[in-house]
Amino acid sequence: AKIMKNKIVIIVFFLTIIFGSTSPFWDSFVVIEVFFGVIPLLLLLLISSVLIIINSISKNKKISDSIISFLIPIFIATQITSTFLVDKLQKFRSESLIEELHLIQKQKKKLPENIETPTGIKYHKIKGEETFVISFSRGFLITEKYYSDEDKWRSYGWND
Repeated sequence: AKIMKNKIVIIVFFLTIIFGSTSPFWDSFVVIEVFFGVIPLLLLLLISSVLIIINSISKNKKISDSIISFLIPIFIATQITSTFLVDKLQKFRSESLIEELHLIQKQKKKLPENIETPTGIKYHKIKGEETFVISFSRGFLITEKYYSDEDKWRSYGWND
């Protein structure tokens, strides 16, 4: 029974990491989390912190209890980490695409109507102009957009 309980705890631990790292990119989940889940998550974080302190002081330590008390902090940390990493990765990939588009524009004197973009990055050529917009989601309903006519990045939140 103890081995089965430890296996379940380990599976839950890994599912928490996977769910935490992907959930900032599910718009409907983010809306629910932001508007209905912040207070419960903070309360669970407080309870988890108390459990972590109690487990660290207690002489009767169970590995499964320790891992369970870390689930909420791990969930929150993976959300923040994945948002940061995806932002950096997508910005780097977008910058490469922007350089490629400027090179095409310089060589052909014209921008392509469509171009294959890396996963999660969108390209939009402005009609009637030789300008374009590159965009990607940072997670938590935030979109980064690059405007070629201004040569600037701008961030847009859920209400912009």
